[in-house]
Amino acid sequence: MKSVGITALGMLLLAGCAQQLVQKECEAPKDTIIRVQDGGYPVVSQDPIYVCKSNVKLTWVIDPSQTSLYEFKDDSIVVHDIDDEFASCKSKSPGELDGKDKIKCSDLNKKHGQGLAKRPYKYDIRIYPAGSAADAAPAATYDPSIAND
Repeated sequence: MKSVGITALGMLLLAGCAQQLVQKECEAPKDTIIRVQDGGYPVVSQDPIYVCKSNVKLTWVIDPSQTSLYEFKDDSIVVHDIDDEFASCKSKSPGELDGKDKIKCSDLNKKHGQGLAKRPYKYDIRIYPAGSAADAAPAATYDPSIAND
């Protein structure tokens, strides 16, 4: 009888952990902070970015300690959108700059609530040297992902 109780308790704990994981993934997306490490390698605060609602603005911010070194341009976030889930941050529809240290993208997530598996979308990050010319090469690039449910 004691082992049945322990097994039941273990199952409840596992179920609770799984529930917390799902809830954590489905919170409103927080701003993604980008920091460039030594050698020009960007690191993001979340990968993937979980999106579980329709019509969400995703925001990327350059780490405040690095805004004097780096900046965003309108092509700094480009989503590889194969099924028209994003209204901006695509090759023909750039991101929405909010100063030089913040960029936003509109994730329509039109297929949300249709019972589909999470759909991953790779995206490119391009971070430029602060004050660089319009045609300058990025100082750092990276390709994390977004997961729409």
